[in-house]
Amino acid sequence: MDTTYDIFQRLNDAGPPLWIETVTSLEQAKRRLAGLSSKKPGTYMVFDSRLGTFIGPLGSLSNFLSAPRRPRS
Repeated sequence: MDTTYDIFQRLNDAGPPLWIETVTSLEQAKRRLAGLSSKKPGTYMVFDSRLGTFIGPLGSLSNFLSAPRRPRS
């Protein structure tokens, strides 16, 4: 199964995040998040389909990129 990464924006603390788009690599996600946050500041998150979890917000994505990854069982 190919891993995809869904990009979301958190609009407020109470509501669900808004889906923005799906990309196919973490590098694409990182570039897209940088572009989005420069145009419209906010909290953006990335959902990793393989791990089944969010790997954001933007500030922690670069830390995630350098961390070892374990596939879901």
